[in-house]
Amino acid sequence: FEIKNPRACALFSLTNPTTLQFCKTELGELNLVASDHCYHSQKGAQNEASAYAKEFLASIDEKTEIICIYGIGLGYSYRAFQQWLSENKERTLIFLEDDLATVMRFLETELATELLKDPQAHLYYIEENKNDERSDAFQEIAWSIFPQKMAVGVLPYYDKIKPQMFQGVKNRLLFEESDIHSILDEYIIYGVPYFRNFWPNLLFLPDSQKANALFGTFKDVPAIVVGAGPSLNKQLDRLRELKDRALIFAGGSAVNALTDNGITPHFAASIDPNPMQYLRLRQNMAFETPFFFRHRAFNEALQLVSGPKLYLSGGDGYNISDWFEKRFKIKGKVLGGGHSIANFIIEIAYALGCRPIILVGYDLAYTNRQSYAQGVEDEKRRAFSDEDAVDWKDLDGNPILTAWKWILEARWISEFASKHSKLRLLNATEGGISIEGVKNTSFNEAIARYLTKSYDLEGWVHTEVQKAPKVGCTSEDIFKELGKMFASVERSLELLDALIAECKKKSATLSPLDEPQAILMLEKLQQEIAFKYILDVFDRMSTKLDYYKKQFREHLDFSEKKKQQYEKKLLLDHFILLREVAKVNYILIQRMGNKIVEKGAA
Repeated sequence: FEIKNPRACALFSLTNPTTLQFCKTELGELNLVASDHCYHSQKGAQNEASAYAKEFLASIDEKTEIICIYGIGLGYSYRAFQQWLSENKERTLIFLEDDLATVMRFLETELATELLKDPQAHLYYIEENKNDERSDAFQEIAWSIFPQKMAVGVLPYYDKIKPQMFQGVKNRLLFEESDIHSILDEYIIYGVPYFRNFWPNLLFLPDSQKANALFGTFKDVPAIVVGAGPSLNKQLDRLRELKDRALIFAGGSAVNALTDNGITPHFAASIDPNPMQYLRLRQNMAFETPFFFRHRAFNEALQLVSGPKLYLSGGDGYNISDWFEKRFKIKGKVLGGGHSIANFIIEIAYALGCRPIILVGYDLAYTNRQSYAQGVEDEKRRAFSDEDAVDWKDLDGNPILTAWKWILEARWISEFASKHSKLRLLNATEGGISIEGVKNTSFNEAIARYLTKSYDLEGWVHTEVQKAPKVGCTSEDIFKELGKMFASVERSLELLDALIAECKKKSATLSPLDEPQAILMLEKLQQEIAFKYILDVFDRMSTKLDYYKKQFREHLDFSEKKKQQYEKKLLLDHFILLREVAKVNYILIQRMGNKIVEKGAA
């Protein structure tokens, strides 16, 4: 217990467990009494736990491999879920407890010893801090169990006496799980959604302009940043009247929502790598709108953009764009981008110097069980699924359904507002969820107070975009740099194949990297530009995941031989992941080079 919970053990000396007393149920089982309340049913503690487990298991997806239970009590839930654990060695049961006296009483039982020795069971103490947050145990769990599916339950007693606390614990667990997936899901499939767009999108660079040249050129001009939430419908009439009083920014689905209703934004943007962006851009009519993009944007969708393409530096979590930006001398500030285009366009508006920034259509929720405003035609708008919905509160404190991806977006906006405390950022959505730290106002009030001046914004935008310099590279330049990277990827593949062969050798050593030959190969690999600019982010991600997986198992009393086998398996999987990433890029670069040659551009 101390290995996973050192702080809890340090606090034991300050905790008085005598506030909880042992008693017996009618069936002679141990029970705990707090004041006049028992932790488990007096009619039968194990029967109560088994009935709850049966009902809970019937309610969750059969693919679920992780169950987290808030509240340990005297551990009867552990026994109730043992059959479920025994059916699949990949399944894990995690208990979270925030009362140290309860933990101390549980540790006095023989069942505690059994649970703590079980490789499929874990007990964490979660502590509330001054900021009303919980301990880092939530993040540790999210990293340790990735990418397995999780469900969250509760000790029946805590469900009665601490329902709000349980909801907070459940939300934090699911939030951290969603956050980790938003970061890592793309990496574990070798970055394919990013790289399949990055390489062909390089060909847009010669005809693109440097977006950084526009930064600060619209100082103190108000901006309206448009999301595609359902509440946008009621703002459309007013938006039509405001093209000369505020710069209008829209990205992704919001562009469709505007153009379908006869409104053309001053700026559009895309960073989404998914095919749905192709359909949305094909449907919208904002043909000549200046368009911000980064390399992760869906390539076929970018091909439909006929207006000026404004290239924004940055790799969205990847290093490869850094290589080409250095080679082509593309300099300037890199914007963070957040979790989505809804976050990204706020940062673009801020970088251009716009003040204040007014948000509309930022429901970040299923308003009236719809996810998008009219004009956005796709399967997401038509098909609402309760399975993906999260119970939340709207601006007025009433129940509303949202999704974790939108809660992540709202959190990013809150952090952005906190970081830029002098920025007047207003939420004039008039619906959806609240965004902490961002003032809510009606759209009419925001217009009356802040949109009082008129500008020739279309002319101004046209002039500034025309002045922005080209990126300054040619197809020949791109082809030359592709050749260098391709050769490095090829060498990296050879080295990774050799390292994988070393891992598969039968050896008594703790790690294949104890061998001098393997160490030299790894050093050579790390010197390759393909490693520095393609593989490094995957190497660091995999190393971090391996660390948490090892920490998750640290309490187990493995033999030295089993530890060695486990370490070698992690290392082998690590190198296989890097090899697959290299293979993906080998194929995509080769395809890209052939395309340039066929066009006669190099």
